[in-house]
Parts: sequence; structure tokens; C-alpha cells
Amino acid sequence: MLPLSLCVLLMGLGLVLLWLNKYITIGKILCTIGLLALILFSWNPTANTLLRPIEHNIPIFDVNTKVDYVMVLGNRINNNSQMPLINQLPSITKYNSSSN
Repeated sequence: MLPLSLCVLLMGLGLVLLWLNKYITIGKILCTIGLLALILFSWNPTANTLLRPIEHNIPIFDVNTKVDYVMVLGNRINNNSQMPLINQLPSITKYNSSSN
């Protein structure tokens, strides 16, 4: 479970319990823990400390390495045979050599 989902779930459950007169204290505690966890996970030093072991397991990509293909996930393509291939891609995926 992702930290944001966990924090929102805790705060949502806390809010539901706040509406029930019998569980107001538990609701306040859950909302407070959810909010503090969200602040803690969003804080840069905490996030970097938690991500560092995961990021160091993946080798750094050498930009001088020759690649044959680049796969773009989650994008669309304009399937028009009248257009050149580069123009069938959305503008966000096009490589602009003048920006380098």
C-alpha cells in the first residue's frame, strides 16, 4: 500500500469515527496519525531516506550506451499513414534537438 493511500485511509476512517459519538477519541487519534504520517512521508529528508535503498538497487543508465528502441508507456499515437512517423506521436514525446 502506498503511503498516500494509507494516510488518506487513516484520515477517512478517523472522520467516519468522529461522526459516531461513541468513537470520537479513536477518530481524533486516527485523523492525527494520518495527517502526521502524510506530513512525515511528504517531507524531503524522510522520503529520500525511504527511497534511497530502492533507488540504489537499480544501476545508473549510461547515456552513452547505444539503444535500439525506446518504449513510451501510457501515451497515444495518431495512426495516420499519410503523416511521417515522428508526427504521429504527441508533441510531448518528440525529441527536440535544439534544446540540448
